[in-house]
Amino acid sequence: MTHYPMLFTPGKIGTLTVRNRIVMPPIATNYASPSGEVTERLICFLEKRGRGGAGLIIVEGAYVSKDGKGFAGSLAIDEDNFIPKLGEFTRRIRATGAAVALQLIHSGRQTKTEITQLPIVAPSDLACPVVQQTPVPLNQAGIVRIVQDFSLAACRAKEAGFDAIEIQGAHGYLIHQFLSPLSNRRDDDYGGSGENRVRFAREILNKVRETVGEAFPVIFRIDAEEYIEGGIDLDLSCFYCEELSPYVNAVHVSAGSYASRAWIVQSYFNTPGLLAPLAGCIRSRIKKPVIAVGRIHTPQLAEEILERGDADFIAMGRALLADPDLPRKAQIGEARTIMPCLSCYLGCSDRLRANLDISCFVNPLVGQEYMTSPKLEGNPHCLIVGGGPAGFSAAIALSERGARITLIEKRDRLGGQGPV
Repeated sequence: MTHYPMLFTPGKIGTLTVRNRIVMPPIATNYASPSGEVTERLICFLEKRGRGGAGLIIVEGAYVSKDGKGFAGSLAIDEDNFIPKLGEFTRRIRATGAAVALQLIHSGRQTKTEITQLPIVAPSDLACPVVQQTPVPLNQAGIVRIVQDFSLAACRAKEAGFDAIEIQGAHGYLIHQFLSPLSNRRDDDYGGSGENRVRFAREILNKVRETVGEAFPVIFRIDAEEYIEGGIDLDLSCFYCEELSPYVNAVHVSAGSYASRAWIVQSYFNTPGLLAPLAGCIRSRIKKPVIAVGRIHTPQLAEEILERGDADFIAMGRALLADPDLPRKAQIGEARTIMPCLSCYLGCSDRLRANLDISCFVNPLVGQEYMTSPKLEGNPHCLIVGGGPAGFSAAIALSERGARITLIEKRDRLGGQGPV
């Protein structure tokens, strides 16, 4: 019997065949080196998700221009010298059976000069309400430069062996800043109307398509809703997607910017899968594969979204932080053993906001996958006192290293804190 038949049916994004419909979306980790190189830590982190069964892994945003670097530990793809290490990276991820894409990004006004060591640029001289650093408006030469930077970065990604690229047009970064009436107050060909505000994104995608060719898959990430009065709404987003559809093979539908960050990463107060109907609206307008995202933490919900026709692929980001084996467990009928994401923000979003490397409240191995644990000699017998989460974790870790386990708990049940 096939569990979750739609979720585990292969899917296509342009010429790329993906083994199932589960996507690991781009999650900023701060695991790259200070110079933007791939590290063993980042490789092992994503290898684990590939071995766990994810169909497509979209690697976190790599900055295409030095003035577009968003975090201290951001990936870079603005120079050719990054290609060899990225090539090793793609070979190892693809060896797990997963397809691998790279997101290309320019942070625009959602970064700081302390990070980029350069002036911050944006469509207009309006500071991000969160970062609160006034940017320099891009002139025509600056726009042409960044369009070329995206094109060169796409060429490098293809040369490094990525199966696809994703252009980040959501979450308040530079392309989003041109698309949004809130951040774009220009009165030239790049502002004033929806037709003009989409011009920057269209020029980037057109140049990228010229560079990588018609056969190379290109995904565009967009906000269906900005959730700020006067910002991008669903009607405007649908218009943008229709305008950009000829240049892309799939659209990845999200929501929010730094000023509405709660919609980028939703908390446990939000309804699971709340953004999926928005993805469905866009899917009905563009006739291209759509990736839905937004607190989709269970295979049951993922299957329901596919059955409703709201999406063709399901992005499960924090769910794959909490349990990288979620796809494998779901496929073999062991969904009940999946470690659930709590939507708590504590390890992922909150740490990143403080410019720290990410972790996970329910999975202490996140970011530690590169640290190997040697086998214990002599098959030792270990006594573990306490049958809560810590005791369970210790028992599992020691058992995997070759120990025999006895676990004791003073109460008449296991599970840790609760009624005495």
